[in-house]
Amino acid sequence: MGIKRRQIAALAGLVALTLSLSACPGPESLKAVLIANVLQGEAPLTVTFHLSKSIGPITGFLLEFGDGETYVGEDTTIPVRHTYTNPGTYTATLTVWTANGRESTDSLDITVTPPIIRAVLNASPQYGYVPLEVEFDASESVGNIVEFTLDFGDGDSVTKGGDELLTPIVHTYGDPGTYTATLTVRDQSGNADTQSVTIHTEFPPLEAVLVADPTEGDAPLNVLFDLSGSAGEIIRFVLSFGDGQVITGSDVQATVTHTYSQPGTYHASLTVVDSYGQSDTASLRIEAR
Repeated sequence: MGIKRRQIAALAGLVALTLSLSACPGPESLKAVLIANVLQGEAPLTVTFHLSKSIGPITGFLLEFGDGETYVGEDTTIPVRHTYTNPGTYTATLTVWTANGRESTDSLDITVTPPIIRAVLNASPQYGYVPLEVEFDASESVGNIVEFTLDFGDGDSVTKGGDELLTPIVHTYGDPGTYTATLTVRDQSGNADTQSVTIHTEFPPLEAVLVADPTEGDAPLNVLFDLSGSAGEIIRFVLSFGDGQVITGSDVQATVTHTYSQPGTYHASLTVVDSYGQSDTASLRIEAR
């Protein structure tokens, strides 16, 4: 009977201790919760951090943005905004604490991508005869462009502010050749993009055309030479009658009369020269009997 009473007494004491421990309040829950309105985007990226889901008797917090900047506060119900200026991946960390020194942390990653910037260059025409006037259009370029350079590929270029992208630029190519025109656009962060178009120019066509009437007959034979069918930017012509006589001039619209006094076969030729130094020659046979 003595042993049984002692067991009952011990059990009663254990129950009392358990009730006593359960009656003592334990530490309140503390959990830091960090939420961001965006987790990725182009630089510069402004992020709003919400701390209000954090729970517990919080008396202060530290928000580390991951880019070297921090924010310290007490009221977790007020959102905190921060702007990431450079591309990269940043780990933002929230640390909350209580008056007795307890702490809790939460973190998330913010990915900042380079801003989109794209050069778009259109040109019209892209082929023709010199002097060729070309209109360049950069208005379809994309991004926060603050400056652009248009290199025409012939040694000339222009640099303008981004607010002038909508205005076409006209450039004249004076010499034949193949030119690569390149547009380079830049944003405020120094990011750049380029696009090129090819411009091909040629000499204008030049053709010597010589017509004679008649081309045969009895000597002395009077022949009328017509040069007017010649085409091009002709600045000079040389008309050789084939009998040792030659005339020069600049007006191919004029007609020229020449007399072949002696019988024979003569090879008349017309050579025309344009302002670019090109030349072309046409010839025909005259028979004087």
